[in-house]
Amino acid sequence: MNRQPALVFLLALALSGCVYQQHGNSFDVSAVNELKPGVSTEQDAIEKLGQPFARSAYADGNELLQWQYVYGTAVGIGGGAHAAILFGPDGKMIRLAHLSQQ
Repeated sequence: MNRQPALVFLLALALSGCVYQQHGNSFDVSAVNELKPGVSTEQDAIEKLGQPFARSAYADGNELLQWQYVYGTAVGIGGGAHAAILFGPDGKMIRLAHLSQQ
């Protein structure tokens, strides 16, 4: 009896769960809470969180900056974080629009 095909199959199956993927840049979620509306600027946020994943400009001059990080494996182990902060035309933080961490 040749066991080699079965061993190859089991090894391939085991390794498939080790495939790791990530999107975005990891950031410190607790640093988001250090930012203060009316005081913190876009530059402060970028210094604490890194470059944003996305920027959305609004007609009123406000801008929404978003940070996102997602990671996972083929077997469903993973997590991530998302932060969205609204800034005014003066570059100062208006409010934290969204914060989540998995």
